[in-house]
Amino acid sequence: MATIHDDEHRSGVPGCRLAMIGPFNRWDICVTLVGICSCGSSDNAGPIDLSHDGLETQSLSSVILNQDSLLRTPVGIAVIGETIVVSDLNGPPFLHLLNATTGKRIAAVGVMGEGPSEFVGPPHFLPADPSSRSVLRVFDDRLQRIQSFSSDALAGGATTWRVSSVTTFPQSVPFLGVAGLPEGGVVASYLQPESGLILARFDSGGRATRSMGIVEFLDDRLPKHRLTGAYSHFLCPRDDGRKVAVVYRYAGRIDIYGDSTVDFTRAAVPFPFLPFLDKHPVTKLVAFKSGAANVRRAYSGGCWASHERLYALFRGRLHGKKGETTPTRASFIHVFDWAGQLQRILKLDHGAFAIALDANEQFVYSITLPDDPGPISVRRSKI
Repeated sequence: MATIHDDEHRSGVPGCRLAMIGPFNRWDICVTLVGICSCGSSDNAGPIDLSHDGLETQSLSSVILNQDSLLRTPVGIAVIGETIVVSDLNGPPFLHLLNATTGKRIAAVGVMGEGPSEFVGPPHFLPADPSSRSVLRVFDDRLQRIQSFSSDALAGGATTWRVSSVTTFPQSVPFLGVAGLPEGGVVASYLQPESGLILARFDSGGRATRSMGIVEFLDDRLPKHRLTGAYSHFLCPRDDGRKVAVVYRYAGRIDIYGDSTVDFTRAAVPFPFLPFLDKHPVTKLVAFKSGAANVRRAYSGGCWASHERLYALFRGRLHGKKGETTPTRASFIHVFDWAGQLQRILKLDHGAFAIALDANEQFVYSITLPDDPGPISVRRSKI
């Protein structure tokens, strides 16, 4: 297994071929409630301009599809055929099914438990074979298992679903991030203490089939094992599984990996910047916390991918100091090709937390932010 080194410093961003991953909001919860996730030296860089002024953007108008009180803390959205599925952090019910055209509620399902169509942790969506978009794959990080449901089961609106397949992964190798691949496989990130962070592929039976390498950090502001919160990110695979994008929540950075360790591209993001770290005046611990002054948010809204394009939701903002009004969260979608080139920028007319597109890439479905004016809603924007 080869060690991956990256000594490129493009756009002033120190290299980090892959970082700890967190599509499960573990670190969002940690940094918000606990406030201390790392310790080491601090680098309090000054504010940077995250404005899209001067960049060519396409403004999208949205319609509200659903805005009911059952959407308590939505964390993910998927579109499977004619059905929208929204996952809820504070379930049960853990999953809300809506009609993709009308927004009408079909069902609210998913109770606490370890049986079929049950969850222990909040469910997180994995795209199935994106060429069909006919299967919903849901990962439960507490159980380390994936349950698959067919679009027929979703459309029926039943309170329980027939599970078409279940894949369980070893509890001894907890995934820090996972994304679906065609034919039931996954690509996942996990920490191996003696080696470091591993990016690997697993088959539909839960068996590791190939390592994509051992990852080495080159951001020397913190020890490697303390970079987890600062470099939290999502994985977003191309529909054929031959490319995987690493989309960072708190760094202006997107890395694209291919089948081999030498197949690597750093996307030409419009705002390259490092995570913000802050040293506590008393404990001297370096904190990475979402409420700190000047904390930078980047692609913390996640991503969606097709064969030709990568859609990354940019929620770039700087937090204000305590007692001051914080800037409105921007909601832009940066669209890249798989060579890492920025193709276009879509501007949403609302603050968005998560996105998904239909199979034809004609509509963007999104969840509004909790602090967006009005209650939480599910929206559709035509591209």
